Amino acid sequence: MNRLQLLVLLSIFINIAVAQKSTVDFRAGEVLVQTINNQSIEMIVSDISTYKSLNAAKSDFSSKAVAADLNIYKISFDSRLYDVQEVLSKINAHTKVRAAQLNYLVELRSAPNDPFYNKQWSMTKINAPSVWETTTGGLTACGDTIVIAVLDKGFDINHTDLKTNIWQNRLEIPNNGKDDDVNGYVDDYNGLNVTTGNDKHSIESHGTWCTGVIGAAGNNNVGVVGINWKIKMMILSGITDSEKILEAYNYILQQRKRYIRSNGKEGAYIAVTNMSLGFSGKRPADFPLICNIYNTLGQEGILNVVAADNVDNDINVTGDIPGLCPSDQLIVVTRTNETDGLPRTAGYNATHVDLAAPGEGVLTTYLDNRYDVIGGNSFAAPLVAGSAALLYSIPQDSLCKLSKKQPLAALNIVKDAILRGVDIIPAVQGKTVTGGRLNIAKSFNRLRLLKGMPIGNLAITKVYPNPAQSQVNFGLRLPEAYQNITITISNTLGEIISERKIGNRDLFSEYIQLDTALYPSGIYLISLTSELFKISKKFVVAHR
Repeated sequence: MNRLQLLVLLSIFINIAVAQKSTVDFRAGEVLVQTINNQSIEMIVSDISTYKSLNAAKSDFSSKAVAADLNIYKISFDSRLYDVQEVLSKINAHTKVRAAQLNYLVELRSAPNDPFYNKQWSMTKINAPSVWETTTGGLTACGDTIVIAVLDKGFDINHTDLKTNIWQNRLEIPNNGKDDDVNGYVDDYNGLNVTTGNDKHSIESHGTWCTGVIGAAGNNNVGVVGINWKIKMMILSGITDSEKILEAYNYILQQRKRYIRSNGKEGAYIAVTNMSLGFSGKRPADFPLICNIYNTLGQEGILNVVAADNVDNDINVTGDIPGLCPSDQLIVVTRTNETDGLPRTAGYNATHVDLAAPGEGVLTTYLDNRYDVIGGNSFAAPLVAGSAALLYSIPQDSLCKLSKKQPLAALNIVKDAILRGVDIIPAVQGKTVTGGRLNIAKSFNRLRLLKGMPIGNLAITKVYPNPAQSQVNFGLRLPEAYQNITITISNTLGEIISERKIGNRDLFSEYIQLDTALYPSGIYLISLTSELFKISKKFVVAHR
């Protein structure tokens, strides 16, 4: 049988299979690959074609860059000739591959609307008006224009209540067919559609709802108000699968790096991202590239907020990506209703879901200059993301100065203010990490305590070896101004394994050693806690 006859026969079988099962959650014939240390993707493709078990021809495989800054590529092949799981297995086994995964299709995370609810109760519930007396967003105390990146399938960026708060790429000349800022994209003026490669966004309700929660213009005598009256929202549309998520995050990373490198002359001061999309029923082992990217973004000072899945269950039981991704630079959000109850389809987990926020019966922007009442974790997440962006506008310069010198430290402070500023409510106790619902005023007041303090010097500088076997070492940096710091080791259930205090002393650096020989294999957390905030890092114990 020749190759053409084989393709015809396979096509018949595939058509029969599709008729029996029409839902496939990944793109057939595509594998996403992250190489080690800028290794040639062409060499990896060539090696794959030599595997005898595949009986492959080199011409059957092709590759393209997805997120070149992160060494992530897509390898494509004819799924009628090669089993995708076998190809994935071979790629993962390659010595020059850091990680690989299938190109999963993304899902929206909204729930049914309540068309009769017509008030923005959510802003009062989280005590936003008291923060608006001091700041309504827009700029840091250092004069940086705060940008929040929003990933979704589509947006109505011309909505009257949104268009003034849409980020624009100031170095790009719109609609001239050129890559003016030499970032690899042509005409990415009003953000980027990662599917088309330009700024022509499809008009869809889901993204329009989310952006209204974050940044519907305030005090403009029109419609509703976002948690930020003034903010710049970087629009990233065309998010349909894993590949497009990675490309969007890579774009965000590029823009933040350019801003810092050029001292604000290029790029964008992206403080936070929001993605109210995900993959139901999935585990981190299947999504190494997406789960790892949050740590990479966090190192640049970008805090990431995502929505937990809309399921009537524990997301660790059902599976959820990115909700189960083990990143310290990620905030996972579920939703509450007007009475601080947990709606039936609000996914939860005491280890992975950080907090709740109003997200049921929320009034926000809709298509064609209209407004809509909606519900779902999709709309709780942008309220938290927008609140984090609002915190960056606090009118004291300690935070913004720190974000330039030690971006991860600044991120940790903002994240901690969000998590430790919650209102404890019964509905989410034991179902979220904090046991509480967002209260932006409490978070804002926590940041006020940092005025004039050397917050940049508190850090966990090293964790090694990681994974550990019989012992692990921690490098700490602690400034003179801090007192009564507690060092805690805990497991993923929150159970404290060991704890000790550092008293009042002039301590600028310390290395401590922990005997882990008797620790069960698993993931642990080292935390430095003061009265103001907590900084943590994860480490792994893996006995042979």
